[in-house]
Amino acid sequence: MRETLPRPHGGILLLLLAATAAMAATAAFAAPAPPTVIHHAAGETTVERTADSDHVVAKDAKGDVVSESYCEVGTFDAYRAVFAEVQEALAKKDRAAVAKLFVYPLRVNTTKPITFRNETALVKAYDQVFTAAVLAAVRAAEPAVVFCRNGEGMLGDGVLWATMSEKGARLTSINP
Repeated sequence: MRETLPRPHGGILLLLLAATAAMAATAAFAAPAPPTVIHHAAGETTVERTADSDHVVAKDAKGDVVSESYCEVGTFDAYRAVFAEVQEALAKKDRAAVAKLFVYPLRVNTTKPITFRNETALVKAYDQVFTAAVLAAVRAAEPAVVFCRNGEGMLGDGVLWATMSEKGARLTSINP
């Protein structure tokens, strides 16, 4: 007579497989993350994240939409961080820190555009580039009011533009 031994682990294995399948099914149909709402002096910015972009809606203090865009290259968080970082470095008058936030060659779009090949050249021409008007525009801009277009993020009314690089978001142009 042949004796069959019980399989105590067979039931546990089946339960683990069922639980794993249930978790996978739940993850596949999970609701998207709720939007992030950032309140600031200028109003509020709402960011809805999807797998391939950040939908950014900025409203003024009255609740009126002032901009709406999709960050498809880079993220809202990356652009917001570099804009806040440049504001801080400019406030501290840290020329070297400001220069490190740009990618080169850097274009300054004046009536006669100027191109800077490296950090040293920008630092030498710092007062020429970062005029009182540029400093006031950067200072007045809210870093959370990011507008994205064509793979870039914009601060304020376009005084600064940024793109993604191997170092994260970096500034690409200045529009005095």
